[in-house]
Amino acid sequence: MAKLPEAYSLFDPLVDVLPIIPVFFLLLAFVWQAGGWL
Repeated sequence: MAKLPEAYSLFDPLVDVLPIIPVFFLLLAFVWQAGGWL
């Protein structure tokens, strides 16, 4: 049971970043499309 928190601590930054990635790509695509129209 002591190894479990260590494994979670390794994946914790990844889990924090994962929800941001789709939002970042959505904003990037929106800005790219807006730049293309302008």
